Amino acid sequence: MEKKKWVSLLSSGVMAALITCNFSSVEASNKEIQINIDNQTVSTDVKPIIVNGTTLVPISAILNKFQNIGLMWDDKSKSIIVSKNNEKINLKIGSTVATSSNRTYKLNEPAQLIQSRVMVPIRFFAEFSGAEVNWNKLDSTVYIKSPEQYVSIAPENKNVKLYPMKVDKYGGYIGMIVEIEGKKQQFNDWSSIDYIRYKPVVQYVDLTNDGKKEVVVFYTEATGTGMHLGKVHIINPTNFKELKVESLDESIKKHIQSKVEKYDDRVEVKVTVDNGFESVKKIADDTNNKDYYNDKVGFGAVIYYKIENGKLIATAAGSISPAAFVGELKITYGFQGDQFVAEKLEYTEYK
Repeated sequence: MEKKKWVSLLSSGVMAALITCNFSSVEASNKEIQINIDNQTVSTDVKPIIVNGTTLVPISAILNKFQNIGLMWDDKSKSIIVSKNNEKINLKIGSTVATSSNRTYKLNEPAQLIQSRVMVPIRFFAEFSGAEVNWNKLDSTVYIKSPEQYVSIAPENKNVKLYPMKVDKYGGYIGMIVEIEGKKQQFNDWSSIDYIRYKPVVQYVDLTNDGKKEVVVFYTEATGTGMHLGKVHIINPTNFKELKVESLDESIKKHIQSKVEKYDDRVEVKVTVDNGFESVKKIADDTNNKDYYNDKVGFGAVIYYKIENGKLIATAAGSISPAAFVGELKITYGFQGDQFVAEKLEYTEYK
């Protein structure tokens, strides 16, 4: 990739000839327009402007934040050349068309030169960079999220990646794409929340113990007070087929028995694991109405998945009411036949 280079455009003769901004068409604003890239405000010596409803930004200031995109100035043709991967895009000052060897970009407003800085429509930048761009009229800010912001890379193999098909306004993923050595597969029904706090994770490990690695995807489907719904998907990298993981409900039904007994002065929580382990937890409660307690321990509201010592692990909090959690169930999965099933369950009381 070509090294970024910005040749100074300061030349009194050239400067006067090249300034093409029609200041009569620039819309007035009480607030200066700001640029925010990946949650950080970017300082620019030339502020963005709005021309005929189109926001123009100084392209050099933005591309300084994008390490994989190069920018050069061609003084002879009075053009900028943007380099990304193997594509070189040429845009001439005053033009509404940018071209590369394989496509054409149409601009709502022509590229302009203002105070030695090339200004381009922000939508043009979004189109060629793949970044998500949003305009917030209330705070007069252009919000830019770089594509890399959404990409999760397996620590075991940098060529195994996970990223969204679409991102909603809250940072949630709507559908996801798994990429393995350049090959891609969409999974339309995968969705996660707020990537800033709960960014999906991808790993490349051998969970089937056959000497071949699988792609393992973890993400948070929903969260809230007393709730955290983690999800896991295990993908065969040769055909992108998903390997079944026994559901939490299936594992509970097979291996766990529980009961909540209500007395005048207390509640007793009994949990029995099919390996013989039994837990009895007594909770003092002398209230007359105990209808808000469940009849048995529920394990579906809070669940996390992870890989530990080469095994898939699920941890699920046990509750006897929406606000009362009494213990935690740890499930270790093993691969049997053609699916992952619970092979070991451990229950621990909360103190």
